[in-house]
Amino acid sequence: MKRPGMRLLLFLLVLFACGKRPGPDADAVPQALHDPSVITEVKGSLSRSGYDYDLVDALFAEELQKDTALARLVKDLERQEERHRDSIRTYERYKERVTGYHADAAQWYNGISDSLLSIDIRHRNLAAMERFHAITGKHRHALWAYDSLARRNADLLILLKLHRTLPLLEAYRENALPGNAVLEQEVQRAQALEQRLQRMLAP
Repeated sequence: MKRPGMRLLLFLLVLFACGKRPGPDADAVPQALHDPSVITEVKGSLSRSGYDYDLVDALFAEELQKDTALARLVKDLERQEERHRDSIRTYERYKERVTGYHADAAQWYNGISDSLLSIDIRHRNLAAMERFHAITGKHRHALWAYDSLARRNADLLILLKLHRTLPLLEAYRENALPGNAVLEQEVQRAQALEQRLQRMLAP
């Protein structure tokens, strides 16, 4: 004959087994979902890429470590932005100097009290500004085209991040859902407490 303590232990084991769903293999769960502290461990790569420190980025960082083609693509995007900043630096300095001169010149001829004396240089300065605008038309178009493509690529990278990380979350959602036996027990305990309270209120 089994002792009461043994019967209670067996009952609890059976109850726990019925309420617990089989969990996923620990190796199959991404570190970002298995251990939230992993978010702090990938801050280095995320900061280099300009990412925020959130769960999407943490999962995507793990994907970069597993997929060399994906990592190479992201790295090429980063390097392209660096090359672009370097390539336009000379043109930007040139543009700033030319436009800066015209702005300073306007301050000078606007300071001439006799408008008849300043009218010729005013016209010459305006004509020079128009010539500058004309000869840099192709440059402005190329910069506009690049900025448009860069924004498009940034949007596509966001979509890629979500496409690669959402399935990981969905797998975790389906496989890691805990059993509800403990929650049901909490409901039963709350009901018992309610009944006790009701009895205390009875006249």
